[in-house]
Amino acid sequence: MKVITDNGEYELLESLSKGNSKAFDIIFISYYPKVKKYINGFIHDEVEAENISQDIFMRLWDNRSNAKNIMNLNSYLYMISRNESLKVIAKSIKYKDISEVANIYNPESTDNDTFYNELLDVIQHEIDKMPERQKQVFEMSRRDGMSNDEISKTLNISKRTVEKHICNALSDLKKVLLIYITILIYIF
Repeated sequence: MKVITDNGEYELLESLSKGNSKAFDIIFISYYPKVKKYINGFIHDEVEAENISQDIFMRLWDNRSNAKNIMNLNSYLYMISRNESLKVIAKSIKYKDISEVANIYNPESTDNDTFYNELLDVIQHEIDKMPERQKQVFEMSRRDGMSNDEISKTLNISKRTVEKHICNALSDLKKVLLIYITILIYIF
């Protein structure tokens, strides 16, 4: 559902490009809640979603002279919101456990279904490429929820070896996901 009619959108963007703050206010009031909700659906952080949304609208205002070149405001804001969300996710991969990264996306959200499934495929493909023992330890840890001590006893290996396998697996997955998300940012 369009928030503003095509004709009204064109007039608002034209007014915005001339510096009309009332046109910006109308755009902001009409689109801000939708943009914030969309971003929060990606990153699941209400405060960060609010900050990103505000930054997007500040950029729209700062570049208002180019607003008349926007063909479809809804699509434009969707694209920017997605890209900014992906940047935040890519940045967070460096600092989060891979299981947290995989949970960033809500599989019940229709907006994110395709992306979520692609992400799971990338993760599974990378897990399948791991050396057999590393894969076994990683799956016991993440899929089965076993502690390092439990894995160590079950496989008859040292706890340090378990930790090393998990660390290597997470490192490999983070690298691949960072590349994947970076590519998505440039595609969209």
